[in-house]
Amino acid sequence: HHHHQQQQSVDISDDRTRMIGEASAFYEQYRTALARGPGLQVVECAGDGNCLFRSVAHQIYGDESCHDVVREKCVDYMEVEADFFSQFVEGGRESFALYCAAKRMNACWGDDPEIEAMCELYGRPAEIWAYDPYTGARKLRTFHEAMSSSSSSSLSHHNHQATAAGTMKLSYYGGGHYDSLIPITAAP
Repeated sequence: HHHHQQQQSVDISDDRTRMIGEASAFYEQYRTALARGPGLQVVECAGDGNCLFRSVAHQIYGDESCHDVVREKCVDYMEVEADFFSQFVEGGRESFALYCAAKRMNACWGDDPEIEAMCELYGRPAEIWAYDPYTGARKLRTFHEAMSSSSSSSLSHHNHQATAAGTMKLSYYGGGHYDSLIPITAAP
């Protein structure tokens, strides 16, 4: 599985579900580490192929059911910024329209290019947390780290409110499932 190459191909049939059962020891270890370290808890989003958009919808609107709106805004943005985003897609500009058409479909998986687009669109950086066999959990990567601090960003002039809302925090668990992460203190 060429997971480390930059370019993404779209495989609609790619059925990445949670590889590791919810109740498993690994998942418990992961949740405990998130709670202990960064003080985060997982808000589980349905694993139906919309999970990236569901978790971003939860981060932005507090409601995962807005995932279709998030998906639409995301792909609209990518089409506007096609010169940039087509670089990350196999076939470049030639296949980019097909890529975007696929990404508009319900349950088509979102990946790094879509996270990148949503960070820019909503003016918020994103932290992706993942399971780590040694520490339990680790920050896999951060998109747009500078966005929260730098006001020189091209987006900040019309996006001050969004930026103030802080970093989107997403959990990427078991090789393909995204959930939303919230501070434990926010629990009811």
